Amino acid sequence: MATCIYKICDEALWREAERAGVFRGASIDLRDGFIHFSSATQLPVTAARHFAGVRNLLLIAVDAPFNRRPGPPVNMTAQDSTEQVQLIVDLQRAVDVLRARSDVDAQRLGYLGRSYGAKVTPTMVVIGKDGKIAYMGAIDDATDDQKPGKTNYVAKALDEVIAG
Repeated sequence: MATCIYKICDEALWREAERAGVFRGASIDLRDGFIHFSSATQLPVTAARHFAGVRNLLLIAVDAPFNRRPGPPVNMTAQDSTEQVQLIVDLQRAVDVLRARSDVDAQRLGYLGRSYGAKVTPTMVVIGKDGKIAYMGAIDDATDDQKPGKTNYVAKALDEVIAG
């Protein structure tokens, strides 16, 4: 079972990151405040939407043990609940491992849930300046997957972390 998540990246940007010893992200990552990743099933859509016709790209594979369940979206059976708890535990471990690495910019960590047809709200995590989880939950209070909610919980949590 695949456990990787992927980053499509401009080769020059990646080579510069290798020289610098840290990848701070592409312009979209810097704008959004986290590094965007795709699952293997999301890659074709990501490539078509954001990189069509672009040359000199690299596909960076990152081992992500929390990305262990392929197939249809979670329906929250008892097994799904157990797997979701394990996903969060694995994510916490992955963040701890990444934060400990000198070649990772801890200020730019993020992960991507099952988008493009997800049946459950992705779990978003905001890591505080102290390295602990400051927020974990839904993106916003949307009840319609085609429209954003009125309250963006992630933005609010990020504002609170930045404000101290």
